[in-house]
Amino acid sequence: MTRFFVDHREIESPNDVFSLSQFINCVDGAHLAKNTVVRQIKIDGLPFSPDNMSVFLQKGSGNPFEKAEAVEIFTGNIAEVALGSVSEGIAFLDRVENVTPFITGAYRDRPVWDSEDLRHLYEGFYWLNHLVDRLEADFKVCPDDFDIRRGCEMECRRKFISTLKQLTESRQKGDRTGIADRLDEDIFPLLPFWREVLESVARRAGVVT
Repeated sequence: MTRFFVDHREIESPNDVFSLSQFINCVDGAHLAKNTVVRQIKIDGLPFSPDNMSVFLQKGSGNPFEKAEAVEIFTGNIAEVALGSVSEGIAFLDRVENVTPFITGAYRDRPVWDSEDLRHLYEGFYWLNHLVDRLEADFKVCPDDFDIRRGCEMECRRKFISTLKQLTESRQKGDRTGIADRLDEDIFPLLPFWREVLESVARRAGVVT
């Protein structure tokens, strides 16, 4: 049975946790002190993040926590963690920007090719959306306080999350053209928007990279 810890203190095992997003929500709602956020997650001593999720998924049936002996959560002061998280978020966008054209081309040109990168994209952007939500809430930043070049921030974010769901549905249906179209027409063009959102919220929150 998997044991769960927050800052070396064992907590009750969460039920029905199958993804990084569910796990963050569970810990965030029940175990985080005021002005603290999740700084790092380790599974059996190894750092867990959207970028290396495939290492853990290979060990189970889609649930990265299923066969783990210990899941450790480490927290930190929100201002310090926010600075590191914003930097990590921008680095994530850089990686997505580099890999998306390759993934798009592969889905158009390779009939038998498939990749876990789509799952990583979804989980990574969920984390990014969660990060912006936390920055806005914890630093009392209102989305209307700043201008986003592409228009209403929340509208763009909702559209983006909807696009990610469509991407997942296309993969489940085996719609390779739909996957390539969503990546090329919706995901890739909005990467500058996400970068602008991160940088704008960070400036308003007093967190600079």
